[in-house]
Amino acid sequence: MLSSAVLVLTGCESGYNFPNEAPSQLAIDKDACYVTAGAEVFLSGSAYDEDEDPIYYQWSATAGTFEPPDGEGSSVVWTAPVEPGTVTITLSVTDEIETSSVSEAIEVGGSFPGFITESITIEDEGYVYILDKLQPVDVPPGVTLTITEGVRIVVSNENGGIDVEGTMVIRGEQGDEVVIGPASCDPVKGEWRGIRIVGATAHGSFTHARIHSADNGVIVTNRARAEFYNCTIYSNLLRGVEVSDSSTAVMTGCTVWENETGVYVRNAYLDAQLSSFRYNGDLGLDISATVSDYEMTVDTCKIANNMLYGILIMGIAQPEIHYCSIYSNGMTGTGEAVRLEAYSVTDSIRVDRNFWGIGYDSEEEIATLIYDRNDVASGIQAYVDFIPWLPSEPPEVP
Repeated sequence: MLSSAVLVLTGCESGYNFPNEAPSQLAIDKDACYVTAGAEVFLSGSAYDEDEDPIYYQWSATAGTFEPPDGEGSSVVWTAPVEPGTVTITLSVTDEIETSSVSEAIEVGGSFPGFITESITIEDEGYVYILDKLQPVDVPPGVTLTITEGVRIVVSNENGGIDVEGTMVIRGEQGDEVVIGPASCDPVKGEWRGIRIVGATAHGSFTHARIHSADNGVIVTNRARAEFYNCTIYSNLLRGVEVSDSSTAVMTGCTVWENETGVYVRNAYLDAQLSSFRYNGDLGLDISATVSDYEMTVDTCKIANNMLYGILIMGIAQPEIHYCSIYSNGMTGTGEAVRLEAYSVTDSIRVDRNFWGIGYDSEEEIATLIYDRNDVASGIQAYVDFIPWLPSEPPEVP
């Protein structure tokens, strides 16, 4: 009987399967995503084991070194290699039965010039450029900074940026844009100063550029001039583009989204066409003038989904706005498409031959989207002349 019992117990024991759950919920926390050669990055790992088994952490990388050198432990310090490029950091966690892994990339960048004294060209070398100067890099008069397709620049200081008194040329291409933004892992608005084109000798020419997460994306001021072709300027704290003080800006095929104000124009020349000004936290376009010398044209553009107004017009500015789609502005989506404020001209503003949104196809309905002399409380003496209007969106509007 004792022998039989042993046999039975042995049979049960050999047929029993002890399940094990591999470590899960692996995550890597790093204090930098873009670093220069030799920089140190603190890495911390976390994981969860369903079985509450003891777990052990092991780090590895395609380049660079660790402290401790064996890469063991939930937290380590990684030192970047000398050669720029993308490094893959891998965290492996084991319960000594099964092992799970997760990987993240850190980019070791080349240095963007801190001082520019002669004309130079920045080309794509396969790695990101890090602009780590504490103040904006200056491009002096008579000097040209050229940035070619595919170049990525990250700015690592909140006071960093690029100030241009000479010429800045961005030559991106469709699908291979030039990208300029902050060096943080998860960019937010206002992390660097932006680009400023300043003075009568200053000129900017931007093609297929993406500029984001600055205080102001691009400022063109004090008689400067700039052209923007197929650019995306987004998620800036204040203005996507500012054009002021007798400066000139030409914008064609651009997207200016998710700034506080899309484009701000004051006493300056603007020619915007085939562009999109949407999802800005305040205004799509903020246009004002104190003298009547400045031509401002907005043609075949989309001005929609801005949280306050589509277009604010102040002073004595008289922009020409035609063949645009202007709809769904304001908190409710039925707010003011065009608003005159502190406006001192009695002549009508020509905002005709535009599409005002589905359901706004009569004079009375469109008038509800416009704040002008018809609104008695405004005290404004000018009308917004929107007749004739378009029954549908122009096909050329982006």
